[in-house]
Amino acid sequence: IEDFVEGKHNPDLKIVIDGKEKCDKVFREIICKGDTVKVGMVDTRRYRRGSEKDNYVCIKVIRSDNKHPEYTTDALLLKDWLVDLSDPNKEIILQMDFSGTRIHFKT
Repeated sequence: IEDFVEGKHNPDLKIVIDGKEKCDKVFREIICKGDTVKVGMVDTRRYRRGSEKDNYVCIKVIRSDNKHPEYTTDALLLKDWLVDLSDPNKEIILQMDFSGTRIHFKT
């Protein structure tokens, strides 16, 4: 979810959270189709609650066959987690480690 930008985002994906317009289902690339991944690469992302009312964050790992997908509606869900974030000051740090034959996730 990110701030909704008129003319950039699909209006069908506009949502309102805490009175602010957001765009749902935005695809955030880690690696693009066709890119080479160096052994030992680690990607780190930080997550916080999306709304004051949320007590969790949903982290999704998604794959797309498109070179630069815009939205997760054009992709395949591989894995998702619900992570407790009932403490408003807490954040989740997710590391994706590409050093082996499988991708390892650590929070």
